Amino acid sequence: MRETLDATPPATLDVRATALRTGAGLSVDRFIARETPGNVGVALSGGGSRSAVASMGQLRGLHALGLLDEVRAIAAVSGGSWLSAAWTFLPREFADEDFLGPYVADPGELVLVGPERAPPGACLTEVACSNFAHAITRKDFTAVGLTAGVAAFSKRGVPGGRVWQAVIGERLFAPFGLYAASDDGQPRSFFAFDEAAAQAARDANPGLASATAHVVKQPHAGEARRPFYICNVGLEVRDELGEPAIAPLQGTPFFVGVTSQPAARDAWNQRIGGAAVTPFCFGGQLLDRVGPTDAVADDEHPIAVRISSLFSLWDLVGTSSAFYADFLFDRQRDGIVPRYDYFCPAADPPAGQPNHFVDGGSVDTLGVTALLAYEDIDSLIVFVNGPEPVERSTDGLDLVIVDRGIPPLFGYQPYREGVGYLPYAAGAPAIPAGACGDVDPKATDFRHDRVFPEHAFAELLDGLWAATSGGGERAGVESCAFLQRSLKVQANAWFGVRERVVDVLWFHLDPASTWTDQLRPVVAAAVPQRWPNYPTIETGLSAPQVNYLAHFTAWCVAARAPELRELFGRS
Repeated sequence: MRETLDATPPATLDVRATALRTGAGLSVDRFIARETPGNVGVALSGGGSRSAVASMGQLRGLHALGLLDEVRAIAAVSGGSWLSAAWTFLPREFADEDFLGPYVADPGELVLVGPERAPPGACLTEVACSNFAHAITRKDFTAVGLTAGVAAFSKRGVPGGRVWQAVIGERLFAPFGLYAASDDGQPRSFFAFDEAAAQAARDANPGLASATAHVVKQPHAGEARRPFYICNVGLEVRDELGEPAIAPLQGTPFFVGVTSQPAARDAWNQRIGGAAVTPFCFGGQLLDRVGPTDAVADDEHPIAVRISSLFSLWDLVGTSSAFYADFLFDRQRDGIVPRYDYFCPAADPPAGQPNHFVDGGSVDTLGVTALLAYEDIDSLIVFVNGPEPVERSTDGLDLVIVDRGIPPLFGYQPYREGVGYLPYAAGAPAIPAGACGDVDPKATDFRHDRVFPEHAFAELLDGLWAATSGGGERAGVESCAFLQRSLKVQANAWFGVRERVVDVLWFHLDPASTWTDQLRPVVAAAVPQRWPNYPTIETGLSAPQVNYLAHFTAWCVAARAPELRELFGRS
């Protein structure tokens, strides 16, 4: 964890906002009251452009099945947040079908050059400007283009701790009217649930009168209502052992903050968690609590906050995807990693010091823990859009290897060649039994993430292998999805998760010959290299890379219609 943090504040604005008490026992119904059969939450994993495009296809597939409208919540990480945040706050002048792309049910109708009779969206070499992924196909979204963007924003005076976020806003959100900033990169926008909430913020703060408010889309006829939205970010802390760790921070249209109460302290040795604040004032300093002073007894109470700028939608999403800031600018990492003031709203004012925030994938790459923090989520659809497909190990152990974000949810470290899956906790069973290795309770990767029992992990490994192999001996045959019924949730204070039982439908991004076999021969011959698991570091994708992946993931969702309808109570 980096300790060199500048506490010198820039120009400031004093605002009135709201603090919300959170902790364990959150519910979506506290914020959005609506009937959602099955109470299904969707998790969109990290994975940069690959995950963003795969997520676009997955939402497209859910909409084609008539199920997207009934999703109760979406939790997204990093690349998954790029797509889902823009879709959630999409202005009404943009149509969902244009944004997500048309659904093509028959892979045999996909073409490389669009004949007049081809269905809409079937041409694999074209991405419409109105489609979310068009920005990903532009040269300025390659590694070179993003690097140039960071340099340009730095020259304009954008603080290093916000420059990556500004690039994401300009590249991905500006095409949809979701980016507004001054010449020096200061946000001129904030986000809220609806126009009433935005107007309440302006009424309380005349300084916000000229700021643009981005609100959750009210859909047109035939479009899906927006679920409760959760964007996941990590806060660098030290845990109860004094070890560096990453605490979970949630950003929603209603609040931003560490909603759980992890046993951890921030870079200034201040306690964290248990409350959150109105989104526009996140990143400020607590001046006072206005009115009631018992923060524990009141679910909501007014606060006075000093901010240097508004906290925008692209601040949130750019921070959730800060992996690229670390990767592309490793040598100047301390200067570009996202940095905001943080305070626990229950702290004694004045409070708030600059802290480092990191990619949401540093705390949970899948977004599962964020959904489980809400007690009225009864079923989960988990889209694991990782860089590697399911495979069997070749190290003599003959174990199924899955995305590295999955094992920690069951208390296991990611796969180690020649060793297998080691538990984080001493005394817990290793896979395979008797595996030799370092069972270290201080292991750094995702050691706080366990929410499911160890014994259920082997069932998931077998289920995913059977799914991708179609019950055979070779992977990459069928759509890789496995439904785990009655999966017991373990209590987890780090994420504010309580015990209960859920159903989980896991989608693991894998090739499927049953899809490619339906393509026209010339189309099948042009399938991009490393499809569908494009490297995470490959930010810029071509039109064919985008379309092959999005059409495929939409098909994977439709191929599992019976299990999905069962989750939504449609069977």
